[in-house]
This record gives sequence, C-alpha cells and structure tokens, in this order.
Amino acid sequence: MWVKASGTWQGHTFVAANLRVLSPPGFSCYLGPADLVGLGPGWVEAWYVPGSGSRAQLFFEREAEPGRRVHLLVNSAAPVLPPGLRLGGALPARAGWDLLISGLNGRGQLAGSWRLAAQLP
Repeated sequence: MWVKASGTWQGHTFVAANLRVLSPPGFSCYLGPADLVGLGPGWVEAWYVPGSGSRAQLFFEREAEPGRRVHLLVNSAAPVLPPGLRLGGALPARAGWDLLISGLNGRGQLAGSWRLAAQLP
C-alpha cells in the first residue's frame, strides 16, 4: 500500500494530520469470522482489492483474535466488498472511508445491519 501523509514530527513520532491512500485505489479491510467471507474456521483480518469484473480479490489475510463485533473498513465512493458480504444501504452518499460494524448472533452470523462507527477523510 502506498500512502501520502502530511503532518508534524513530535520527537520520534510522526503525527499525521492528513493521510491519503494512493495505491491500490480501492480496497477494504475485514475483521471477523473467516467463514462469513469463505475463508474457513476461526477469525481473520482480510484485505481485499478490486479483482476482475465486480469481484473482490483477496490481497492479504492473517489470523485474528475472536471478538463480538465484525468490522469493515471500506471506501464509500467505490466499495470493494469481500465475497458474501452485503451492506444493505449502510454507506452514506459521500466520498471517503467508513468504518462499519455489525454484531453477531448466537450462530456466528451477522446480527442485523451494519452500523456506521466512524468516517475518515
């Protein structure tokens, strides 16, 4: 991933005031049960980029700690959705990055709809 950042240095720490993803132009990051996106048992952090046609292509995955919520970071202007996930109108009509969350029911399936947790520039 290539990013462009502007900000200031505070000692040895760079504090970004603005961060823009340059490449890939679209991606999503999923954190949740692996079986919801067709990746088997357990929990996973999975990054997707645009594939051929309207399909997302898995770019990176790693094992993740189980939790009670599913997280999805997606660009609302050009969403790249992991296989099997539907948003159902959760994205606002704006350009930018959105962090969506959803709970899980007792069977490990998404409980209800996605909720907008944060908007990023």
